[in-house]
Amino acid sequence: MTDPQRGIYPAGTPVGLAGLAANGRITSADGAMSRILGRESSDLIGRPLADLASPANRDSLLDAFSNISRTGEEQSLEVDFNRREGTVRVEVRLHKVAGEGATAPILAVLIDISQYIEAEAVLRDREERLRSALDASQMGTFVWHIDESRTEPDNQMRSLFGMDTDAMLSLDARSISNIVPDDRKRYSAAVARACHPDGDGVLQEDIRIRLADGTVRWISITGQVAFDGKAPKRMTGAVLDITHRKRIEAALRESEERHAFLLRLSDALRAVSEPEQIQLVASRLLGERLGANRVAYAEIIDSVAYILNDYTQSSASITGRFPVELYGHKLVEAWRRGETVVVDDVANDPQLDDADLGAYRDAGISAFIAVMLTKDSQSGAALGVHSLTPRRWTPAEIILAEEVAERTWSAMERTNAEAAQRQSEERLSQFTNASSDVLWIRDASTMECEFLSPAFEKIYGVDRESMLGEEHVSSWFDLIVPEDREDAWQNTEKARNGERVAFEYRIRRPSDNQIRWLRSTAFPMFDNEGHVQRIGGINHDWTALKLAQEHQQLLTAELQHRVRNTLSVIRSIARRTAQTSETVEDYAMHLDGRIGAFARVQAAVTRDPTAGIDLGLLVADTLLAATARESDQVSIDGPQVGLQPKAAETMGLAIHELATNAVKYGALSVPEGKIAISWKIADDGDDRNLVFVWEESGLSDLPRAPSRTGFGTELVQRTLAYELDATIDRQFNPWGVRYLIKLPMVERTIKA
Repeated sequence: MTDPQRGIYPAGTPVGLAGLAANGRITSADGAMSRILGRESSDLIGRPLADLASPANRDSLLDAFSNISRTGEEQSLEVDFNRREGTVRVEVRLHKVAGEGATAPILAVLIDISQYIEAEAVLRDREERLRSALDASQMGTFVWHIDESRTEPDNQMRSLFGMDTDAMLSLDARSISNIVPDDRKRYSAAVARACHPDGDGVLQEDIRIRLADGTVRWISITGQVAFDGKAPKRMTGAVLDITHRKRIEAALRESEERHAFLLRLSDALRAVSEPEQIQLVASRLLGERLGANRVAYAEIIDSVAYILNDYTQSSASITGRFPVELYGHKLVEAWRRGETVVVDDVANDPQLDDADLGAYRDAGISAFIAVMLTKDSQSGAALGVHSLTPRRWTPAEIILAEEVAERTWSAMERTNAEAAQRQSEERLSQFTNASSDVLWIRDASTMECEFLSPAFEKIYGVDRESMLGEEHVSSWFDLIVPEDREDAWQNTEKARNGERVAFEYRIRRPSDNQIRWLRSTAFPMFDNEGHVQRIGGINHDWTALKLAQEHQQLLTAELQHRVRNTLSVIRSIARRTAQTSETVEDYAMHLDGRIGAFARVQAAVTRDPTAGIDLGLLVADTLLAATARESDQVSIDGPQVGLQPKAAETMGLAIHELATNAVKYGALSVPEGKIAISWKIADDGDDRNLVFVWEESGLSDLPRAPSRTGFGTELVQRTLAYELDATIDRQFNPWGVRYLIKLPMVERTIKA
C-alpha cells in the first residue's frame, strides 16, 4: 500500500475494506475493518461511517462522500475514529466502484496508520533512502465476482498486471495467463483456502507476474471473500506492487547467505596452515557453492602460474605449472592490472582470440571467472572458476569469487608470514637458549619484563618466570647489591630515553649467596613513530674474568714486592757469605747453595702466592738438594702446615744451612749418622706455636760448642727470631746437634 506523502506502508499494516452506500452507510465490512474500528461487524452494518469518526473529522469525511458522489474521483483523507478504548488514526480511501447498480457503489479502504505514525520517526532515515523507489509504487483495488468469474479492477490494478484498460481480468489462477508458472499452484491453493466456507475468507498471497517485455513484477494480493450461504460470491480487495521490497529481501538473503558462506570459509581457512590445504579448502567450498566444474587457485611467480591443488566436479585436474600467457593476452593484461575477467561463452567471446581457444578447449573450459590478484609486475595470484558448458555468471557469483580470492590470498599471506615467523622464532629460540648471556626485553613505559632468556636462571639463581610481569619490576633490581642499584637504575633510565649504555654492577645470587659481577648493555627499541616502545639488553657474567683480573693484579703486586725482596735477600746473603768465608772457593760454594735454596723457595712461592708453602715439601726439597732424602738415615714427620711466602723463604734458608752443616760436619758426614726432623702444633695457654725439631745423632766426641759462629748459625738464630718472632733452643751433644725452633701460629707466618 502506498501513500502520496509517506510512500510505502510497512508490511503488516492493518487494512480494512468496507462497502458503502451512496449516503455513506456501511453495507459490508471485513474482519480487518472490525479490528481497526474496535467494533463487531454487526455493530458496523447499517451505520453511517461518518458517525464513527471523531467530531473534528466528520465534516471532512462527509465532504469526501459528497465529492466522490459528484465527481467519481478517489477521495483520500486521514480520520480519527472513536473506539471504546480511545481513538485510532486511520487513512480512509474512497473509491467509486464501477458498474451500474452496484450494491456498494463506494469501496472504503481503511488503513490503520496509528502505529505507523509512531514508528515514522524511527523509519524516516530508511524511507529517505527508499523514497524515490517507493513513490513509484501504487496500490490497486478490485471486486472479484467469484460466481461469475469476473473481476472489476481499477486502472491501477490493470497497470500492475500489465493489462490494457479494456482487457478482461479474473483472479482465478487459471485465468491469469501471465502468472509465473512456479507460483500458479501456490496461488491457486491460497485462493481455494480463502473461498472455502470453513475458512476465514481471507486471501493474502504474493505472486509473480511476467510482463510483456519479459520483466517480472511481484504483486501482493489481499482480499476478503463474502459468502452466500456456503458459496463464495464476491471478493473485495487490493493489490500492491512489492517488487522493490522483494528485491531488497532477496538482496538481503543473498547478502546474509554470502556473509554466512564467507564466515564459514574464514573459519575453515583459519583451521589449516599448509598452502596446499588452504587452496583445496577455498576451491572446494566455492566450487560447491557455485556448482562449478572446477575451481583452482594459482600462485604466480615470474609470470608462471603454480597450482598446488584444485577442486573438480566432472572435470579433470589442472594442477601443475604453466605460463600465464597460455590462456591469452587478455588474461595477462587483466592480471597485470589486477582485474577480473568474466567469460560466459569461451567459443563466442570477443575478448579471446582464436589462438587462445585451444588452451581452453584442452582444459574443458567453456565459461569462466578469473579473479586476478597482482603483487607486482611479475608476481601475484589468480582464482579461476570453470564451467564445462557456457554459463551466464551473475553479479553475485562474480562478487563472491572475488571475495573468496581475496580471503584465500590473505590466508596464503598469513600462512607464509606465520611460517617465516616460526622460523625466525625458532632461530631466536636456538640463539637465546644457546647463549650464556642473559637476553631481556622490558616495556619502556611500565618496565614490565616481557622476555628473559634461559641463562637468567643460571646467572641470577632465580626462576625467570618469577621475574616476568609488571608486578616483579622491583624484584630484579632487589638482586643488585645496594651500592650498585642507583647506578644501574640511572643507566636503565638512559636507555628508556633513547640512549645506548654499557655499565657494570654486582648481584647477590639467592641460590648460593654468591656475589656475581655483571656487565650489561642496554639499548632502546623504537616504534614506527620513533618513540621508545621497549628496551632490550644483554647481561654478561664476567665474575671469573673479574676475579682473574684481580688475581693478576695481586700476582703483579706480589711479584714486584718479591723482586725487590729477593734482591735485598740476595744482597744480604752475598754480603754475609763473604764475611764468613775464608777463601773464594768457600765463598762460591756457600753462595751457590744458599742462592739455590732461596731459589727453590721462590719457585714454590711463585707457582701460587696465595696458596702457601707446605712445610713438609719444603723440608724434603731442601734435603734433596743437599743430596739427602728420607731414608733410614733421615726421617721426616709432622702434620700438614702451610707457610706464608716470607716465612717459607726464611725457613727454607735455615733448613738449607742445617742440611749443609749436617753434610759437611754433622750426621750426614758419617755412615752411622741420623737426622730426625719433626714438627707439631702446640698450645701454650692462649697461644699456639709450631714447634720444629732438627735432631742429629750417630756422632762421637763432638765439642760442646763450635769454635766460631758462621752465617748459617746466625741465620738460624738471629734471622728466624727477627723475621718470624721465633725462639731457638740449640744444644750441642757429643753425639750430635739439636735445634728446637718455636714459631708463633700467626697470620704472617702460617697460611690458614
